[in-house]
Amino acid sequence: MLHDFSPLVTVLIPVYNGADYLGIAIESALAQTYPNIEVVVVNDGSTDNGATEAVARSFGQRIRYVRKDNGGVASALNRGIAEAQGHYISWLSHDDFYYPAKVATQVEYLRLLEAPDTLTFTAIRLVDENGATIRDHIVEPRWLRDVALTVLSTSVNGCATLVPRSAFNLAGIFDETLKTVQDNDLWLRMALAGVPFAYLPVPLVASRLHPGQTSVRIRDVHAGEKELFYTRALRALGPRFESLADDIIDILVSKNLPESARLARAMRG
Repeated sequence: MLHDFSPLVTVLIPVYNGADYLGIAIESALAQTYPNIEVVVVNDGSTDNGATEAVARSFGQRIRYVRKDNGGVASALNRGIAEAQGHYISWLSHDDFYYPAKVATQVEYLRLLEAPDTLTFTAIRLVDENGATIRDHIVEPRWLRDVALTVLSTSVNGCATLVPRSAFNLAGIFDETLKTVQDNDLWLRMALAGVPFAYLPVPLVASRLHPGQTSVRIRDVHAGEKELFYTRALRALGPRFESLADDIIDILVSKNLPESARLARAMRG
């Protein structure tokens, strides 16, 4: 068993024009019961007359604040990874929030696993724009039998992860050409590079549903990027695809991705 395992964890919060919810996100990061933590907020060139910056700066030295030119969430995450001093990265969207035991639970799980290079992710709780619970989202066992299925079923919520720095060393960082699927793209690259994933079926993150979130604001971009992601993923799986084909086709049909589903059926033969 790992003894004295208390690695520094960086909670990384990318934000763009997010003054409405940013304070709640930062407070939830600072309220973590795990003590060895730093909070890095990356302002991705907000254009709200300084409102987002004012919220971040109100926390003073309790956080590290970085401002950059606008480049999209992937670029903000990559800047944060470069700035982070932690051995692990815990991503938190500015409009979501953590429950107090989120990081502590994942660090303790790594200690018990004796596998510090594992990417852990938890269940999530869907909440409305006011933070009221809608429902818990628990991953179906079907999608946990192979990590590729876990990723392709979009069961890995980025804000539920605790990512070891070693995983970035193996698979690289976020693809800045992607606006909405940059997380699933990276999780798949990590999975195919051999990074182990472990799931904790406890909702420790509140994922807020509201009209201003990126996937809603640029719905057409999101739809196109999903098709691109899945067609690339099918080819990247190689021989591994055959044993997963039926499950993958079910995923593609449920997500209304006709081009990817046609490709999957052709590959299955």
